[in-house]
Amino acid sequence: MLILLAMPSSASTVLRLGRSEQPSELTDRAETVLRVAYQRLGIIPRFEPYPLRRSLALAAKGELDGDTMRVAELADEIPSLVRVGIPVVSLSVVAYGYDDCPNQISWAQLLTKRLVHERGVLVLERRTRQVAVLNSAGNDDALRMVSEGLADYAVGVGVELDAARERHPRYRLCRVPTPVEQVPLYHYLHERHRGLAARLTGVLEAMQRKGELAISPAP
Repeated sequence: MLILLAMPSSASTVLRLGRSEQPSELTDRAETVLRVAYQRLGIIPRFEPYPLRRSLALAAKGELDGDTMRVAELADEIPSLVRVGIPVVSLSVVAYGYDDCPNQISWAQLLTKRLVHERGVLVLERRTRQVAVLNSAGNDDALRMVSEGLADYAVGVGVELDAARERHPRYRLCRVPTPVEQVPLYHYLHERHRGLAARLTGVLEAMQRKGELAISPAP
């Protein structure tokens, strides 16, 4: 009986999961966590790179089996996607300005400024949707816009915006020392995998108890 129950989750089972097509340390961290978790269920995840919006659309339509990581509130907005109950990573939202930055800055303060951020990052789009924002093709482009005076602040995922800053040491930029926000990110599966989502939640809970999840990376 135990052998029969294990058969649907054999190593021959492959899941197609969308991920960012841009280089992303945070996505790589989530991928590593999910590879371990799925391996414990005898499942092979195959991570396929797409633009962020396209990855979400394909997962919502069931053309992909799921999406690597998204914000928690997405579960209330797209009924065809099921949120796995334990966050796989958390992100720090940070802000870069020109020349002289305060020690900390809130979203309320940022929304009075000229902002730029990478296109397709849901947590940034949701926080800034009530104001006009410059969308950039990536973090390097966002920092360029600030350095050229086209925007007051670039906001983005800490590990990724910091990496972009290191690639452009000549830009006259400053980083607000305190993160604007910490946001947990969750793995999503298409609704046809609802049972699998519950099983994966159990695996991630066990990993969390053992200290195998690093969901609060340094800002």
